[in-house]
Amino acid sequence: MNVLDNILARGARRLANRTLSELRQMFGFGYARDIIRNDPTHRLKKADIGGKETERDRVLDENEIRELARKVSASKLYPPSESDFAWRYVVH
Repeated sequence: MNVLDNILARGARRLANRTLSELRQMFGFGYARDIIRNDPTHRLKKADIGGKETERDRVLDENEIRELARKVSASKLYPPSESDFAWRYVVH
């Protein structure tokens, strides 16, 4: 698939794997509902695209955690819940 090849050409293997996952979901949805006749990602494996991903060592510092908590709380993407309370408790 050209989109994955273009991502790999930039050396972004992790992004290629994530993109493959998203494409699989999209094509699977279309195939299951008879919107498309075949799924071009059906036989593709992460090993064939980006390969095995290595663990990363980076962690967020205190300021980044606070900023993330503020943005999550302000995003309005989900109703306030226990997880919102947990963010506030951990950060403050």
